[in-house]
Amino acid sequence: MKFIHLSQFQATPPIAQRTRFDAASNLIIVYEEGDLEPSTLEEHKDFTRAKLYAIASAKISELTSEYSLSEQIGWPQKEQEAHDYQSTQDPGLCPNLSAIATLRGVSLQSLVDTVLAKAAELRGAINAIDAKRGELCDLVAVAESIESVKSISWE
Repeated sequence: MKFIHLSQFQATPPIAQRTRFDAASNLIIVYEEGDLEPSTLEEHKDFTRAKLYAIASAKISELTSEYSLSEQIGWPQKEQEAHDYQSTQDPGLCPNLSAIATLRGVSLQSLVDTVLAKAAELRGAINAIDAKRGELCDLVAVAESIESVKSISWE
């Protein structure tokens, strides 16, 4: 069984497997050969944990969806260069940011400030999503009935 967030679903290829839409989480649940609906408490717990991880993953993907993969790949290097410049004020330690600032016609300090602010904002948002997923998974772990597990939702 796998989960596809509605925002990531592409209906062009036909789906051969059985599917079910979970409106509460905007997840399309794709049942593969041999998958059954959960019936025991442990199966419900496993199903709900998997669903919570899928929701968290989709929410994190939404945060970065407006940026190209090539830009995202460069983020760690840009953030490191921004920290290096912030602590030394040496433009030689940040060749990528220096080049970008020159091409964009902005000051290096302005670009460094923007990079660090956006990195902190993204990290904070991801941490909040991860914390919520962890909190909900903790509730799943201690649930003592199927009804309790079913009552746990992201919203």
